[in-house]
Amino acid sequence: MVETIAKASTQAPGSELTRREAEVLDLITCGYSNKRIALELGISEKTVKTHVGHLLAKLGVADRTQAALRAVREGLVRQSVRRNPNND
Repeated sequence: MVETIAKASTQAPGSELTRREAEVLDLITCGYSNKRIALELGISEKTVKTHVGHLLAKLGVADRTQAALRAVREGLVRQSVRRNPNND
């Protein structure tokens, strides 16, 4: 158990996110709403909300704005995903 705690504390921020959670985080940083993220990823809005809840908990933040700020500050966002949500 001590090894698990020690290992968790040495992991890079965001490294514990699943691939899908990371995709959702990328789109959050682009300013996308849950509805738009669902359309982009081809999943339900409820599933997006689940992913958002999980990634907020894993990042230790209270809301999606804090998650986006942390993602940008700590380099958790893929540059290729940054796009304009109003640019269809």
